[in-house]
Amino acid sequence: MSDKSYVLVTAARNEAKFIEKNLRSVVFQTIKPLRWAVISDGSTDATDEIVREYATQHDFIKFIRVDNQKERDFASKVFALRVGFKDVEIYPYQFIGILDADITLKPDYYEKIMHEFDKDPKLGIGGGLLMDCLDDDTPINRGSNPWSVPGGIQLFRRECFQKIGGILPLRYGEEDFVAEVKTRMEGYKVQAFYNITGALHHRLTGTAERKFPFSALNDGLRDYYVGTYLPFEFVKCLSRMKNNRPFLLAGIFRLCGYFLAAVRRVKREIPDDIVKCSQTEQRKRFISILKLPIANKLNKI
Repeated sequence: MSDKSYVLVTAARNEAKFIEKNLRSVVFQTIKPLRWAVISDGSTDATDEIVREYATQHDFIKFIRVDNQKERDFASKVFALRVGFKDVEIYPYQFIGILDADITLKPDYYEKIMHEFDKDPKLGIGGGLLMDCLDDDTPINRGSNPWSVPGGIQLFRRECFQKIGGILPLRYGEEDFVAEVKTRMEGYKVQAFYNITGALHHRLTGTAERKFPFSALNDGLRDYYVGTYLPFEFVKCLSRMKNNRPFLLAGIFRLCGYFLAAVRRVKREIPDDIVKCSQTEQRKRFISILKLPIANKLNKI
């Protein structure tokens, strides 16, 4: 088995605006996936037709249609992804990646990421720097950190993915966050490589169905839902005021969403051991942030 073998899974719902750019960026990878399962999750636009056309031209692309729910839902997305995971499991791959349908990649993206896996056998989840690129404007750093890989570009070592039990379907999302915590609990590393660029996100996170300020409020709800340590949430929201559009308001509304969820006592579906591990990690990061010079604090969230 090649040490550069990987498969991809994409869940797409009404992504006709972005899906062709996404498809082209994978087709032109210097190392192509053994299999790429693209699951249309109840799409009602031209998504299906676009993917089918590419699937007829490229043997490694598999189009799959599912109808889970009428509305976009994070749990529905994971159920669609699981259909893709089942499709690719027969292939002799070393890495398995989740790729969102509104992301495009430079041709050597996966080659570079897999090279990092080769250098570190304990790397469980890896990815590059994901930038927001709206309406073909200049890419903007979305505000990330080296210990977390955005869910839309997570690449897993196969044995790590199997040990953590894959991806959990959660009502309010954050399945990528939970996967990272479980990965570290299993003794693997999670790392974003800022030197690997060329991953562009063409839609603001959380705005597929919700527009601001509801997208920011929902982000705060999700932070509460996964048990984010409150002092860490304050600093996280300060960072969003600086890095996320609309500046200042993005962080304020996110914090409001967190407290609204607390008042409503939104039920957490995540196992207690994962919440405790996550909060322990966040406490350590919060303490380390307090020790930094003021100018560097917000860049470490």
